[in-house]
Amino acid sequence: KAHFDGRIVSKAFPQNLDYADALSLTYRFGIRGDKAEVFLTEVLRKFPFPEIDGERFLTEAIVWYRIARAGYVFRLVNEVLYEADYRADGLSAQSLQLRIDNPQGTNLFYKEKLEGGLPFFGMLREAINYVRFSMHQKAHDLQRQSIMSLSWPAKFYALCMYVPGYIFWLYDRHVLLHSSMRKAQTKDHALSSHTSSIRVLHVINSLAAGGAERLLSEMLPLLEHEGIHSEVLILDGSHAVFAETLSKCGIEVHVARPDEKRNHKANPYNPMRVFSVIRTIHTRAPDIVHAHLAPSVYWCAIAQGFEKKPSYVLTEHASENRRMSMPFLRPIEKWLYGKYNLVCCVSESAHTALASWIGPAITKLAIVPNGIDLKQFRECLDVAEDVSTWLDGRIGVLMIARFVPVKDHMTALHTIAALPDRYALVLTGDGPELNRMRSYAQKLGITHRVLFTGSRVDIPQVLKSCSVYLQTSEKEGFGIAVLEAMASGLPVVASNVPGLSVIVNGAGILFPEKDYHAAAESIQRLEQGTLRNDLIAKGFERVQRYSLSNTVTSYASWYRKLAKHAPGQKTV
Repeated sequence: KAHFDGRIVSKAFPQNLDYADALSLTYRFGIRGDKAEVFLTEVLRKFPFPEIDGERFLTEAIVWYRIARAGYVFRLVNEVLYEADYRADGLSAQSLQLRIDNPQGTNLFYKEKLEGGLPFFGMLREAINYVRFSMHQKAHDLQRQSIMSLSWPAKFYALCMYVPGYIFWLYDRHVLLHSSMRKAQTKDHALSSHTSSIRVLHVINSLAAGGAERLLSEMLPLLEHEGIHSEVLILDGSHAVFAETLSKCGIEVHVARPDEKRNHKANPYNPMRVFSVIRTIHTRAPDIVHAHLAPSVYWCAIAQGFEKKPSYVLTEHASENRRMSMPFLRPIEKWLYGKYNLVCCVSESAHTALASWIGPAITKLAIVPNGIDLKQFRECLDVAEDVSTWLDGRIGVLMIARFVPVKDHMTALHTIAALPDRYALVLTGDGPELNRMRSYAQKLGITHRVLFTGSRVDIPQVLKSCSVYLQTSEKEGFGIAVLEAMASGLPVVASNVPGLSVIVNGAGILFPEKDYHAAAESIQRLEQGTLRNDLIAKGFERVQRYSLSNTVTSYASWYRKLAKHAPGQKTV
């Protein structure tokens, strides 16, 4: 049997093999898929198809294997007898859904294969399927086939494969049983104005305050004008300060684990999140899946093994990450990046670090610098009233960053402690280190000089309320907050680390990493002569290179290139 273009369905029979039964063809020679079979009528009459009340489908292979066990063999002919093609909505395309919807016959099929005996790996495979579809029987309010009802050694294999079978059942439950939802949503897509757009699903840990999160909130609405329709899946729905911004622009935000009682809070590192990613990709049917930050990039890489139709893109937002300090993770990381059709690095330093980490390029690496909406920051005239009131005439030193160790808020606290009382520190952001930094500020005796604002969406107004911008990070993929400060007319003082030095050098002041005395001295120097005004002017000039419109144009171009490639094909 062949397709109309001449391609053999499955694969040809082995040369010099004239006779074989159906079981040998499948489990010894690895030949699966349809063939053009011709049976003697008298043989078929001996093996009628089982009929099961309430079910409308049972694979014909159950009869072929019964015939094989009775000692009948096929006469094999390596010639095309007829040509055909498969319908997109045909039985073959719906094979798994049909087995789920007809679990009694399906489990009878796998039980007979197990108890009839198969090669070792065949027993493992069918034991998984037996466990998997026995659980579907229970889900259909049918009496589940008990593993203990199997004969030996089938019972042994089924017990050993219980956990993998359970995992596959979870996959079915979370993805394939949502096919009706997908059909309805596909119909909605066809009726929407986005039918001619490239559809991109962005997967990110959260939409809490952070550089990558803020970039998405500003970039995705602009991509709509480029014919790129975006949706966002967040693994943790709590503190999603940018979700409303996106929703107002018509961009759907999906929460991996919606739970209003817990404010949609979830642990992104929970391996169960991978099922949420697979389910969302399956139901939303995007052309491209774009992953941001770990562990989202891991869950999307795993999802690629199940949902192969979209192209997969990863943005590396950090010049280095903790994983790069663990050599034993290198093989896993190579596998991870190899799953993506395109990896975008936000800076030259991120590109260099990643290329060094994964060795010879196994996937496409590109540099797409982050950008900001210059107009939004330059033309903002309002201040954040709460911040301005709290400062009460003091010189506001601002730092915007998630409270995670790599941002080194401790150096920022030591810096403000080393400055005269006329200076006060404003820390904007959220994260796991927040409470620890509150306690540390209390230990330093500077709580009255430190304002923790939490996550904010009015970043331009917060910037206008302060006089100096400070960034103490140990490393950055791309200092987007520094650019926003420059665009707002603030002089920048930052640690001399990859991801910051390339932006700040020549347009701000760099100090050695963790040297809070140097940071404090640099801030005080801004009060001398024309240095402050000179740096503000140089900052305005520097930020012109990093317009958000350039970032949008670059991503839109890459999306279009990927959309032209066949599903699953790597760009090189």
